[in-house]
Amino acid sequence: ACKASNPPPLVKAIPSAGGKEEKWESIERVAWDQEGRNVDFYVFLDGVGGVAKEDLEVKIDVESIRVKVRNLDGRNYHYHLHRLYSKIKPENSFWKVKKDAVCFKLFKLNDDRWPKLQFDAKDAEQEARMREQMKGDPANAIVEMMRGVYEGGDDDMKRTIAKAWTESQERQARGDPSPWRDGV
Repeated sequence: ACKASNPPPLVKAIPSAGGKEEKWESIERVAWDQEGRNVDFYVFLDGVGGVAKEDLEVKIDVESIRVKVRNLDGRNYHYHLHRLYSKIKPENSFWKVKKDAVCFKLFKLNDDRWPKLQFDAKDAEQEARMREQMKGDPANAIVEMMRGVYEGGDDDMKRTIAKAWTESQERQARGDPSPWRDGV
């Protein structure tokens, strides 16, 4: 499924090579999708296909992507994804400019499915803790995972988890077998 983002643009001043400050607006309209080792990534900017080649700078690295557009209707724009969810092969990846977007085809280093485009240190720490817990007591790790889902979930998620927990406890109290066991 394609994921998209469209927050308001940020404007910041960046000194240029000549010492004069240039104003840069962040490009916030992006979308991405993946299949196997391919990640399709789109940076949307109205009219980007009409800028001169020397006014467009694109860089694809192992873990990052940068797009700079100068002088599009007298304004400068930039997009920088500092760290992708996982590493890619820049030599197998490419980009092209369309009328209103810079389109990327990124080639992942492995077949892992990315839950999101950008790496998040908090998610990595949580995943490492979960792996460590699974080594010790897998049942406890699952309980801790569900606790995290519950605490981070919205009201509907909390109601669903509470209902499932209550029904499970009631089945155990009656001596009913688990609905997940074979033959039931």
